[in-house]
Amino acid sequence: MKILCLLTCSVLACASATAQPNYLELPGGTKFAAIFPCASQPASAAAASGTVNALRCNVESSSSACDFIIAEQPLNLQAYGQSGFAFIEEVHRQYAKAMDPNFTSKLHKVTTQNGLGKVLDYELNRTQQGYVLFVKGKWLVAGNRTLRATYSCFPANTNFMQVERALFLESLTLIK
Repeated sequence: MKILCLLTCSVLACASATAQPNYLELPGGTKFAAIFPCASQPASAAAASGTVNALRCNVESSSSACDFIIAEQPLNLQAYGQSGFAFIEEVHRQYAKAMDPNFTSKLHKVTTQNGLGKVLDYELNRTQQGYVLFVKGKWLVAGNRTLRATYSCFPANTNFMQVERALFLESLTLIK
């Protein structure tokens, strides 16, 4: 059974379930890296703030699917300078509403994480084409870039790839 695409790009099948580190190179040479559970593919899309560049992979079984993404986009430095990290929280809220105007927030917590700085951790449920998806991720800032790492899984209560999902978010690294 083919599972619907969990975010906005086409579904990409993975050849293997072996962990593979991958990174996005940011302007200035900093790298935003994570350990993906399958071979990641580059993707990009136009956004109001500029081009969003991403790496993503999708893993499917007969009844479950998970989509893993790290993305970077330009940061509105003027708005960030005026509002600080509250601006990132608003970016997240707009992002979640764009995915599903009726999303259900399960976690929304700002913390400081070693090596990443200030981070917004989030969990939410959203509906797409009648299916409930579980989404978990992080937002952070590196220089003039907004960074996001997230995974979405269907069905929302699945145990599919639990270890790989935890490793993906725990492995986030900025390499300077």
